[in-house]
Amino acid sequence: MNTRWLLLGSLGLFAFVFGCNTGPPTYEVTGTVSWNGAPLAKGDVTFEATDGAATPGAGKIVNGEFKFRVTAGKKVVRIYSERETGKADPVMHGSWREQFLPDRYNAQSILTEEVTPGGPNRFVFALTEKP
Repeated sequence: MNTRWLLLGSLGLFAFVFGCNTGPPTYEVTGTVSWNGAPLAKGDVTFEATDGAATPGAGKIVNGEFKFRVTAGKKVVRIYSERETGKADPVMHGSWREQFLPDRYNAQSILTEEVTPGGPNRFVFALTEKP
């Protein structure tokens, strides 16, 4: 009798674990981000569906490179990066940080790309201070 419950429990767990991945397929996106000609040291990048229908995909930028998964389709790309201001933050005992990339790369992004099932989905973003 205990074997039957163990088997039923195992089958239920198997169905739960493998049945949870019922969302739309995602595809790997990779690429590089530079700021004024140099790799962006660190930051965040999001790919958001232009029609708002799919959940955004997001990843970290490390040494100018990113890699993560996102659904296919036309995307608005938003890139964020912060730097220390040099001003002391008495509460956090560190330095204040600021978003230094222009709004045209994040809040009011002009960046768009198409993620396709066939790939290669490799993107290059050469960001500059001047428009």
